[in-house]
Amino acid sequence: MAQPAPQPPSLAGTEDIDRAVARTLAYFALFSYSPSPWETHRYLHGRRAAPDHVLRALHRRCLPSPWREAGASLPPKGGAPPDPARATGLARARRYGRLLGYLPFVRMIGLTGSRAMGGSNLDDIDLMIVSTPGRVWLCRLGVVVAVRLARFAGDTLCPNYVVGVNSLELPEMTIYDAHELAQMIPLYGGEVYRALWAANPAVADLLPNACPFPDPLEQPLIGLGFLKGALERLLAGRLGQRLEQWERGRKVARLRRQGITSPEITLTADQCKGHFDGHRARVLAAYGRVSAKLQGA
Repeated sequence: MAQPAPQPPSLAGTEDIDRAVARTLAYFALFSYSPSPWETHRYLHGRRAAPDHVLRALHRRCLPSPWREAGASLPPKGGAPPDPARATGLARARRYGRLLGYLPFVRMIGLTGSRAMGGSNLDDIDLMIVSTPGRVWLCRLGVVVAVRLARFAGDTLCPNYVVGVNSLELPEMTIYDAHELAQMIPLYGGEVYRALWAANPAVADLLPNACPFPDPLEQPLIGLGFLKGALERLLAGRLGQRLEQWERGRKVARLRRQGITSPEITLTADQCKGHFDGHRARVLAAYGRVSAKLQGA
């Protein structure tokens, strides 16, 4: 028997909003980050609520002590003042996103990690990249060359996740994955960015107030666009397929020689996910402990 489609989360009452705010703040506290009221509303866990209702919950400052002990510290009223270093860091990431968009087979670039949440100019530039189907590894190879060039400018680009347009659905949707998608800032490829959201509707169950950011402002440079098209046509046939298979085999063999294994590593024809340090698992475990403390508070 077919299961009924999940209903959108209903508007929450005062107590539900207080609990949702506590869970949201507790999650951000795991990263030593105090979200602004706007961020608290956008990333509110599991409850749909109007912005003014979330703001009232933040101003009440009357959360039960077990919630505070779990790490649900309230941000200052009005949020933190603008930080020029953060604005500079995001602007620098946008410039890299615009340039990387001219690499062959790149269809979308999204900024993730600390810079997507306003990190400073000193933080790594973590990227999710979507490629043409069947050219994930050639796309990644081009980005790796750009990564090495960026080092001369003192920047660290981290293309942690490269997937094909035909593989946009995330294999598992946890609160961590929902945050990664909802916090990601599109730098290139607005149409594919919207398709990524459409392929992962479960985000709405975990973060009901979140929605896609506006499309990036793309001003194509005619010369680079022509060069990208020419390279893609050159590598669209057998030559490109052989190089694709060679690059994937080379990378997989290298990891095997190094003995690197992790459930967070995916190296398939459609996905190259290189999260080697188990960060996702640690965050989910810590959030599970926090949630247990908040349960029934």
